[in-house]
Amino acid sequence: MQATTGNTCNFDILAWWADPGYFEGDDDEGPGPLAAALRDKEAYQSIRALPADPGAAVLFTHRCS
Repeated sequence: MQATTGNTCNFDILAWWADPGYFEGDDDEGPGPLAAALRDKEAYQSIRALPADPGAAVLFTHRCS
């Protein structure tokens, strides 16, 4: 069975291009990583679902939790 948005895919992945700390790291003095990435209502459009075919691998970095 394929993992789709209708059954069991991940719905809470932030696209790398929307994460200001993805390449540069996080500012210890500023807002936390999630607050920095989701700074306004429009930023929530960067959250992605990850459907996958049977047997497919989905790789994550340390930025996913």
